[in-house]
Amino acid sequence: MMAEEMLYIDPEKSSKESLNFNELKKDGIGLIEQYCGGIWTDYNGHDPGITILEQLIYALTEISYRTEFEVKDLLTNPKDGTIDERKQVLISADEIMPCSPLITRDYTKLLYDKVLGVANAWFSPIPVEKYGVNGLYKASVFVYDMPQYQSLQDRKRIQQNIIEVLSDHRNLCEDFEEIEILEYVDLFIKADIEITSQNTPETILAEIYFTVSNFIAPEIKLYSYLELKDEGVSIDELFTGPSLQYGFTKDEELKERPLKVYDTQIIDIINNIKGVKSIKNLKLSLNGSDYHKEVRIDDSQVLRFDFDVDDEEAEKRFKFYKGSNTRRIEINAQKTKQEQNVLKASQRRSYRLDEQYKKYLDVPAGRKLNLDEYYSVQNQFPHIYGINQFGVPNSEKPLRKAQAKQLKGYLIVFEQILVNYLAQLSHIKDLFSIRDIEDTYFFKLLDNTIIPHLRGLYVLSEGEEYNEKDIPKGLAKKMRALTDHFDDKLGRRSKFLDYMLSMYGERFHQYSLSRLNYYYTEEQNRENINDNKVRFLEGIHLVNRYRGTAYNYQQPYGENYNISGVEFKVKLLLEINSRVNSLDGCSVLSIFDNNNIRLTSQTESFKHDCYEFDEDSGGVRSAPVNETAVEYAFEGVSFEETEKMTNEEKEELLSQITFINRGVIDDAMLRAAIDEQNYKLGHLKGPDTHVVVLRTIAGDEQVWRRIGVFENYMQAKKAVQALIEHARELNIEGEDFHLVEHILLRNSLNSEELVSKESIQDLHSLYRIHEEQQRDFYSFRMSVVLPNWTARFNDVRFQELAMETFYLNIPAHIAVDYLWLSPEEMCDFEQSYCAWMTKKASDDATQEEIDELAVKVELFLRRYKAKNK
Repeated sequence: MMAEEMLYIDPEKSSKESLNFNELKKDGIGLIEQYCGGIWTDYNGHDPGITILEQLIYALTEISYRTEFEVKDLLTNPKDGTIDERKQVLISADEIMPCSPLITRDYTKLLYDKVLGVANAWFSPIPVEKYGVNGLYKASVFVYDMPQYQSLQDRKRIQQNIIEVLSDHRNLCEDFEEIEILEYVDLFIKADIEITSQNTPETILAEIYFTVSNFIAPEIKLYSYLELKDEGVSIDELFTGPSLQYGFTKDEELKERPLKVYDTQIIDIINNIKGVKSIKNLKLSLNGSDYHKEVRIDDSQVLRFDFDVDDEEAEKRFKFYKGSNTRRIEINAQKTKQEQNVLKASQRRSYRLDEQYKKYLDVPAGRKLNLDEYYSVQNQFPHIYGINQFGVPNSEKPLRKAQAKQLKGYLIVFEQILVNYLAQLSHIKDLFSIRDIEDTYFFKLLDNTIIPHLRGLYVLSEGEEYNEKDIPKGLAKKMRALTDHFDDKLGRRSKFLDYMLSMYGERFHQYSLSRLNYYYTEEQNRENINDNKVRFLEGIHLVNRYRGTAYNYQQPYGENYNISGVEFKVKLLLEINSRVNSLDGCSVLSIFDNNNIRLTSQTESFKHDCYEFDEDSGGVRSAPVNETAVEYAFEGVSFEETEKMTNEEKEELLSQITFINRGVIDDAMLRAAIDEQNYKLGHLKGPDTHVVVLRTIAGDEQVWRRIGVFENYMQAKKAVQALIEHARELNIEGEDFHLVEHILLRNSLNSEELVSKESIQDLHSLYRIHEEQQRDFYSFRMSVVLPNWTARFNDVRFQELAMETFYLNIPAHIAVDYLWLSPEEMCDFEQSYCAWMTKKASDDATQEEIDELAVKVELFLRRYKAKNK
């Protein structure tokens, strides 16, 4: 059996055929032969049908020519000649390609770029044996040997700046435990150096100082965008790592700090300097002691080449001579210092990368083009046809004029298609954008500015008139209705947004979410999905850049969008309306506090609000659970058309709802209250007794619960509508989660002190029972704490989807525990967790206060895990 032939797109063929007049004419005649060959046999140029075909083909080649314009031309606003890169989501390489620091050398680059005074920094993981935790790092920072960075106050300022930068760029489940400013240890070098005439002694001495200093205490050198580009460095290599402001570094030049220096290394360095012939009598000394062959320093130190050309004693350490003449060559100290300054300036040069980005990486400028401008094919027909701007002479008979008008009407059908295509082309910049657009199909009206002698070609509806452009006044409305018939606006909009997401390697599959739609109509849900895609595109450079970044615990959570990258992305993907950047951003329960409602779990107390059927009176009475009573005496509620109410009217109706009046609602009522199918209205004996009941689930049985009594039926129905809207808001705003990084819960107090202070004896026993759990609790582990009480979050299918979404977006090396909490459990958790977060971000909190709260949070997480193991 032969293999099925592969289908493919030929890039050389497809885009050029539409520009080839002869090929299009050949195809057109082929179609005429296929469909009309029995009656149409003359295909020569004198045939009017062929003339029409040729004119339409010319129009097609013109349209194809415009379609071939560069993308920048298609996206350019014809009015001001600019491209709105934010609306088009055209993000420059310097914004979209960098990411938050991932490996140690990324942090080295970051500190050098962000903290003034840092000459270099070395990061190393702290062995697990030291603190019992994986994921902690030590930063050893080398500060410039300059007066403005040497005082104790200067060093404290630099250290604080380092802490702020590192805290703002911390990775999930990692932290910086030790930040150390390295102490200088002076290295003295003495040598006799034979030189040649290739370089002056001053230049050689300056080179020795510079190269040796940079070997024993490596400083970072920066490069401009153009320098590295000219060296052949690709864009993706250039922007690997964090976003930098003042220059790029070469990874191969990021040297380790030497803790041991051999004399042979110094000899090799000096020998490689131009003008040096040989070295004799090299001696190294440290802290006044001479060393043979090598010098060593400890991990808290950095070597400094002690050499000052203004110091006569320092100058005498180096003896320069030429050939057999061993007499010391005198050195010009001033000239040597100038040479040193030139070398230092070259080494420490910085650049304004933002200016270079704007010049070389900015969105390209396109041409100002009126893409929908159309010149009618009728103007190009020979005069004898009578359809161009000259028309039919007045001397011609009515039949001739009618024939010309008939041809014009025939051509308008084709021209409307052509001009609609140009209208579509001119809106490319709207279709492929995050602008708020209502339509995805566009049209343009053919009026007398385009088609000559147009009046009378369009049929008028009854009572309709022509406007000043010779088209019916209602034509635009009819054209819109026609295009709307074929325009699946939300579906097509979704596809355009999907394409834009794919440009950045992202997908936004929300099929599963659309099946878990509890709060919106089908159309509203589709709109929400598109809105979510727009929000995703608006922040896509942040989603990518900070995908593995944790929140800055030294700043208030949520302030200025201080959340982790995972949280930011997952909330977009799961359609969670985040409350970050607000004062109550920490608490999931804050929406209920703001509405003066206490949320509880369902208990047996609901039964006093239920009814049963009274056979004697034919009505209902208060009684234990009895579904039959409601089925007989109550009727359902339907909202084919909702009532418009003012906020004051809604508040008045809601105040008569039982649970709002009491200030207490249980989770079963919260979930049930969003669905109109769960409501029924009934009339009890007596006046003003129109009752609203709500169906909730209690275990395995349905329970009808009274939620309000109203004066009349319409008031009761409007109250149900108001309650549904309010309940949806409580459900939607109550959906959130906490990401708890276990490594941040480590404490500095010993466990005995904590137990005695907090009287939490069960902590010790819990640690003892779950010894394995204790060992792994802090290292690369986090807990996701979620509410289980909203309609969507209570659905097992959504819980599985949420956990899968976290799994796909949390770094693979991090283990995750999921806690789906009841209202009471969440309240207990947040009392400790929110207080701990607040204390951790406060400058006034003591470490003891922070640690005591951390133990409470940890204890809650451990107990929950042990209980639900």
